[in-house]
Amino acid sequence: MKILCSTVKVVLILIMSVVIAACGSKKEKSNMVELEFFQQKVETVDIFNDIISKFEEENPGIKIIQNNIPDSRNILMTRMASGDVPDIMTVWPNAIEFRVQVEEGYFLDLSEQRFLNNVRPEFLENIKVAGKSYSLPISLNTVGVYYNPKIFNKFGLSIPETYGELIAAAKKLKQAGITPFALGDKDSWTIGIVANAMIGSEMGKEKADKFFKDLSAGKTSAVKNERLTEMADRILEMRKYGPEDSLALGYMEAIHMFATERSAMFINGIWAIPSIEKANPNLEFDMFPLPASKKEDTKVIYGIDMSASISKDTEHPEEALKFLEFLSRPEIAEIYSNRNNSPSTIKGVEVKSDKIKRLTAILFEGRAFEWLHFKWEAGLENQWNNAVQTLVVTGDKQGYLKELDKSFLKRK
Repeated sequence: MKILCSTVKVVLILIMSVVIAACGSKKEKSNMVELEFFQQKVETVDIFNDIISKFEEENPGIKIIQNNIPDSRNILMTRMASGDVPDIMTVWPNAIEFRVQVEEGYFLDLSEQRFLNNVRPEFLENIKVAGKSYSLPISLNTVGVYYNPKIFNKFGLSIPETYGELIAAAKKLKQAGITPFALGDKDSWTIGIVANAMIGSEMGKEKADKFFKDLSAGKTSAVKNERLTEMADRILEMRKYGPEDSLALGYMEAIHMFATERSAMFINGIWAIPSIEKANPNLEFDMFPLPASKKEDTKVIYGIDMSASISKDTEHPEEALKFLEFLSRPEIAEIYSNRNNSPSTIKGVEVKSDKIKRLTAILFEGRAFEWLHFKWEAGLENQWNNAVQTLVVTGDKQGYLKELDKSFLKRK
């Protein structure tokens, strides 16, 4: 009987130990704060994985779950509308949709956070809404022409300084059996950004902004605008020097085409550099600005490329702020910008990449303009992109210009 009682006691002690251990593990698990980081740039996933590892090592009680998915922009808007806002998210704070989302109360006010002192004031000032800061800008973007120096040298080509020289180089390459441009027309934004950059350079930022403002007010017409007609001609002309199946190829396919040396050039943003290097680490490539009709009119388009905001309704604002503070540190911003090959908004950070030196020289000389769509109403950027893509599909310039009139005209 004593043996039985002793056995029962032992069993009970073991059971209690398991229960206590289980409770302890639950308690330990509950101390771990998990934050969703809705990261909208596919080419920076690996970079952020490394940055997140460094952050978690310093902050063992916080786990950052990076979430990167296709069509992230529309998915984020849908989640916001349903009340399912991520704790932390990357945003484009110059865009009108961001300002609308701020006004609708989705983001935490960061104005009093000391880490914003790490940001160059000129870039912070441009993204304030009603005098307040709702985002931490980390880097800038711009668009240019990627080119393969080996191919250019083989055929005696120099860097084009005008649009005419660009097309002349494309003709020579095509005659030699080389595809001049990698085009990913399946993704409408890849065509839209080139059209955006072209019209800004050719028309000039102030005139372009006034034109689109008047277009929205019904005071002018795209059909009658010579610059837009010229831009449409150029978009179609460039398709003569790309792959025949460009509409079946997306952004990543175009990157792979250029990276594997099946094309000599690729027009896109500097954000594509990490993906090109990942696709072919041994590729030698460089960039030059997308040339205007006249050399002196060539400018570069730019905007805040990487910026992070926090949901106003996050259950863990203190931990989310820690992550943004971490991202604002010069040594972390330098890791991001050097691996992403993008100009930094953080004080004291200089990008070492030679690939973007021609673009950044123009950018910091002041021969630059912000993305035109930053001043458009929410949704118009997508309509612009879709209209340009339809132009490529149909070749119908008049139909394209009429579609712009219809899209931009405000409905009373």
